[in-house]
Amino acid sequence: HHLQIDTCERETTSLACAGSSVCVAVDRGGNLIRTLDPTAAGGGTWSAPETVDLGGSLRAVSCAPEGGLCIAVDEDGNIVRSLDPAAATATWEELGSIDDEPLRGISCPSTSLCVAVDPAGEVITSTNPTAETTNWTKTPADHGRQLWGVSCATISLCAAVDEEGRVTISTDPAAATPTWSAAVNIDSNPLRSISCTSAPLCVATDTKGQVTATSDPQEASPTWTAPEVINGRPPQSGRQINTVACVGAALCLTGGQGGAAQVEKSLKPAEAGSWSTEQLVDGFNSVRAVDCPTSSLC
Repeated sequence: HHLQIDTCERETTSLACAGSSVCVAVDRGGNLIRTLDPTAAGGGTWSAPETVDLGGSLRAVSCAPEGGLCIAVDEDGNIVRSLDPAAATATWEELGSIDDEPLRGISCPSTSLCVAVDPAGEVITSTNPTAETTNWTKTPADHGRQLWGVSCATISLCAAVDEEGRVTISTDPAAATPTWSAAVNIDSNPLRSISCTSAPLCVATDTKGQVTATSDPQEASPTWTAPEVINGRPPQSGRQINTVACVGAALCLTGGQGGAAQVEKSLKPAEAGSWSTEQLVDGFNSVRAVDCPTSSLC
């Protein structure tokens, strides 16, 4: 079942849920749409689009799993925050710029850590994202390369992917001076998204319809599976996979481009050959974002 939730008809770029209490989507027009009943039949009741980033193009949003924090980032390096995203009338505030580059992704594994990435290969981190005055620090994690996505499973595991098929990982992202590993090539194609869980598990997707995964991301030299086409097309013609969301070690969903949007699912994402086409979710548009806050809600 699918429904139109953004009546402004701007491209929806990202989606994040805080458990089953609230889900938030953002678009390129600086608008936000949310639902307080995502588990309801038909996908819940979604709010009318609310402009929370005047003149901005929102690129990504993340919500702390325990609630009490959602942060969205835009193409001008700005952030927008809510400390009560599940309230009947939530308050969203523009906190200004934290980067002189466009922000491509953000991940908030808790109310005590948020990590954003930019196309200059820098990671921007805050360990007080709920404070009245937040502090953000930059770390050159993948210098000179465009970081496209970031995912933090916990406050002690984050991973980011770049335009050249590389991944960089930190096991101390909340440290005063976080350490990010030297970027390692895990795919010959540009990587577009990554999802990490505390299982541990990380799954990355690329522009050619492929995924690669590791079940030991916390190790000094993680072992990644060979990139695997999961949408039934050869890599040279495969559709870009825009997004991936995983829960634990036993559920991942992906969504991508290709005109007729479909979702692929794996119940053993660290194993090759475990992916299957789950459902055609939209006969006309691409899937831009997916989130699975629990194994019973995606």
